[in-house]
Amino acid sequence: MTKKPTHIKDYLKAKSPENLKILMLKNSLKTQTYHDYLITHDGQNWYAWFEFDAEDSLKKEIQRLGNEELNSRQKV
Repeated sequence: MTKKPTHIKDYLKAKSPENLKILMLKNSLKTQTYHDYLITHDGQNWYAWFEFDAEDSLKKEIQRLGNEELNSRQKV
């Protein structure tokens, strides 16, 4: 996979491995993508690190911020 500037790392966090598995499944279903998770444990929490292309998420956030800016200008 060729990585773009919008390719970022993120993580899921849970108190137990069982809850982490549920979060991983939900995340994979939500993104409709296979993630090669890296599982870590810090003594208290379990983490599942993964990479994904955040381009669509960033576009939505930029659009939301643009709409907020437009709405605030119209109130003046």
